Amino acid sequence: MNAKEFALMIKSGIHPVVTFTKGIEELDGYTEAGMRARVASAEEKHNDMYVLKVDYSEFDEYNQQYESANYYDPKGNPTITARAAGFYKERDQIYVGISEELPFVVTESVSLKMFEMFQQSGSTDSYVEWLEKQGVNKDLAMLVNRLSRALKAVDPKSELPAQALDFLKRQGLEGSVLRIE
Repeated sequence: MNAKEFALMIKSGIHPVVTFTKGIEELDGYTEAGMRARVASAEEKHNDMYVLKVDYSEFDEYNQQYESANYYDPKGNPTITARAAGFYKERDQIYVGISEELPFVVTESVSLKMFEMFQQSGSTDSYVEWLEKQGVNKDLAMLVNRLSRALKAVDPKSELPAQALDFLKRQGLEGSVLRIE
């Protein structure tokens, strides 16, 4: 996947988790290979570059294991990490050339697989319109309905089944009255 395809995915509403590869160390910034972040946005700059806004906050503890001393003391020795030097930011920007290889791999997710299916479909609909046509809302509503009935059978005093069914009703997803038990 190139930067342009990746940006299209981000603009469609998917905000994947990425794991950075060695290529990230060639770019300016705090990030090192192995670290993870969630990509929040992608913005095209000057027709040849994308600015990716990334959020490290949910992986802060995980990322610490990849931090290395790469800030130098007056003698030229790497002795301090970016975090210790005060350069760590929970949210940052990464600049990627449109034709450059991405300095990360996308962590697999259901939403990514759905987006790939959308791309392969050749649909002229927006991603959201395409998803709606796939019946995702109906399938999820049916699953919530089934889970609610199963929970009610196990725990008749629980208020959660009624709350879930009320939510479906408010969203117009309650289905046929003939199927509700």
